[in-house]
Amino acid sequence: AEEADARQQPEAAADALRQARAAAPLAARPLVDSGRRHARLGEQAQAMAAFSELLAVQPGSFGLVARDHAASALACGGQDRARTQIEVLYQRAPSADLLAALALLEPQPALRRERLRAHLSLQPGLGAAEQLLALGASGEVALDRTDAAALATAVGRAALPLRRYR
Repeated sequence: AEEADARQQPEAAADALRQARAAAPLAARPLVDSGRRHARLGEQAQAMAAFSELLAVQPGSFGLVARDHAASALACGGQDRARTQIEVLYQRAPSADLLAALALLEPQPALRRERLRAHLSLQPGLGAAEQLLALGASGEVALDRTDAAALATAVGRAALPLRRYR
């Protein structure tokens, strides 16, 4: 499908994706590629459908396209449905990819900050720390002591492997 798209043969690309889906109906790759292809072609509703199907059949792989799903949802007005889908998955298995997708779908900076704080308390990682710093740097919200403490924990945890004697 990728080769056909590169050769400007959209029908052959679509056919290759159909064949891949028929050969492996539960495989993640054809759905990922199909959704991204639809998004690239400006077919956001079809992209969302492919990403939603991926979420249903391979929820563990959805993080690969969570941001793409959110971008397609914003482009076609499906952000409420996408937010609900991603929030359900995030409650079951929090991840930085899902967090970033939820940030795209959340119009209120204060709510984005609260979600980032909560994530940092569960999983103090550099990805969420970076998002919180970017939110503060954007001027949309002012970071406070609680944010600073969460950031310090995330940075400290990331630096821990570097603090050994050599």
